[in-house]
Amino acid sequence: MNSTRFAVIGDYGWQGQDEADVAARVKSWSPDYVVTVGDNNYMDGFAATMDINIGQYYSAFISPYKGTFGAGSATNRFYPALGNHDWNTGSIQPYLDYFTLPGNERYYDFVQGPVHFFILDSDEHEPDGVDANSSQAQWLRNKLSTATETWKFVVMHHAPYSSGNHGSVPIMRWPFKEWGADAVIAGHDHHYERFYVNGMTYLVNGLGGRSLYTMNATLPDSHFRYNSDFGAMLIEVADNVASFKFIQKTGTTLDAFTLSKGFQHNLPYVFFRGTPNSWGTTPMRLVGDNTWQVEATFTAAATERFKFDVYGDWTQAYGDGNNDSVADSGGDIPIIQGAGQYRIQFNDATNRYSVLRL
Repeated sequence: MNSTRFAVIGDYGWQGQDEADVAARVKSWSPDYVVTVGDNNYMDGFAATMDINIGQYYSAFISPYKGTFGAGSATNRFYPALGNHDWNTGSIQPYLDYFTLPGNERYYDFVQGPVHFFILDSDEHEPDGVDANSSQAQWLRNKLSTATETWKFVVMHHAPYSSGNHGSVPIMRWPFKEWGADAVIAGHDHHYERFYVNGMTYLVNGLGGRSLYTMNATLPDSHFRYNSDFGAMLIEVADNVASFKFIQKTGTTLDAFTLSKGFQHNLPYVFFRGTPNSWGTTPMRLVGDNTWQVEATFTAAATERFKFDVYGDWTQAYGDGNNDSVADSGGDIPIIQGAGQYRIQFNDATNRYSVLRL
């Protein structure tokens, strides 16, 4: 199995208890490496604050490590993106001196297992430009066109879509999907948000420890939002399955979803919701063309039931109002076979579902 397991942190570089708590949570996962979506060194990217804002918490992932908080890592396992606070003085020399990264170090790519990462510089100071016709964009397009890895993730600071305080950054709405990307992960706004726009998952992940932002009006295609506490993402990729989680610093998983390849499917993801998970959101997985599957344990209570939810926010959910094993917009689907574990499948081409007691 070709697999990798990594953390994503954003808007984190501000020494204090909140960053320390997020870093402790990240380390508890024992990730293979850490990716950042920028704002690594508040407030202004000065050399004097690099190590206390970054190395103090993440030195174990950095190589070569030039700071004073431990020995560092034997190989580099820390891949940052530039943010506006890293550029605040108009120079990123402290950043370039502190990290040793591929390419020109402002934007670069690297491969881990089945994932090819493309780290962009979305700041207006980027000399190679930040619009879809820029030299940087052409670099990305060319790189994506020749990448052979199963998964291709684009990482940047400024979010193309955001319902947060800063809001969306339209100049970064490059044709990522058309160029071959599978997901876009950004920050800048200090909240977590999941979008599905024109066939592409976009994430805002800016709760790494600096501060919490208020939310503005929810944008269309936003399906999950959170801004009450700090946290980070844990992403696990094995062959054709990529599992994403946003986990609060206390350890509670607040959002989880799965992207799949290798099988045809009409929906981006499907969640199981019902009495076994207190009507929460459990990601279903693709097990065949158009076939999503989950296992769930029901009790003997007459109130046991469930539904399918496409985005996890009830905007497109299916029950079975006709009781004919074809999911529709009707009521909940009851369990009438008694207590036990069940295998539940849903076909997103026909809307037919099956419930098998194991």
